[in-house]
Amino acid sequence: MNGKGARGEVEVESGNGSVGEKHEVRAENIVKASPEDLGGHKYRRTCHESLKGGEYLVYVVGSIDTIHGIYGKGYDFTVE
Repeated sequence: MNGKGARGEVEVESGNGSVGEKHEVRAENIVKASPEDLGGHKYRRTCHESLKGGEYLVYVVGSIDTIHGIYGKGYDFTVE
């Protein structure tokens, strides 16, 4: 995430300014990670590369069922 005052900002691709266009996170901002099931609905994520200091966001994808409003959730964290 990019710092923007007291807030964090995530930049996504532009969709030609059209309503209904798909928007995606820029590929160069995605860090690959592998999950490890620890049991009891707990998981450990291991990144495939070292993270530089900064603000990050783990985005858990929701459903594509927009009629029911089931969207993903983001969890931010800091690497010092």
